[in-house]
Amino acid sequence: MTLQYNDIVARVEKRLFINRLPESTTEEDVRTILSGVAEPVEIRVLDGRGIAFVTLQTWTECAYAMSTLDRMDVGGSQINVELCALDKADKSATTKALGRGQALGEARLFVGGLPIESTEESVRLLFSPFGDASVRLLPAGHSKCAAGYVSLPSWGAALDAVEQFTAESKTRTEGVKVVFAEERGKGKGKGKGK
Repeated sequence: MTLQYNDIVARVEKRLFINRLPESTTEEDVRTILSGVAEPVEIRVLDGRGIAFVTLQTWTECAYAMSTLDRMDVGGSQINVELCALDKADKSATTKALGRGQALGEARLFVGGLPIESTEESVRLLFSPFGDASVRLLPAGHSKCAAGYVSLPSWGAALDAVEQFTAESKTRTEGVKVVFAEERGKGKGKGKGK
């Protein structure tokens, strides 16, 4: 089963939990570790515990920071970087996997409600703020709208795209609808990965 945006943001947030840091780690040390990787909105270090919480602006930054920093050697120890769970009591396997970025799967989206005259290039341009997009439009048939699949560079970029299009769709009655595509070979029928 493919998790959807609401399932994900109900369990984790754009905040990293970093542990196994040296106990003497300061906020400035964390900024140094993050330099060139992500621009933190907020950093909170638990003094003497080797733990930091870092809030980031985008899911893309979260994904990149996790893939770049997890297991990085800092002061002789390999640090651990995960997404923070919203409900600390939620110890489910899904939430644990989300925290490690493992349950997010492919960065492949199903896009519907596109103007019928859409081309792969116009859809690629629409998704360009989220990175280099690979686009495959479906045959239009008798539909009044175009639809297709968009693959983005990371699960973070895909979450950012879904978040933006979800927010935009709340302000208008018609428009582009973006959801995570079913894993390839697991869906059946319209809107499912093929």
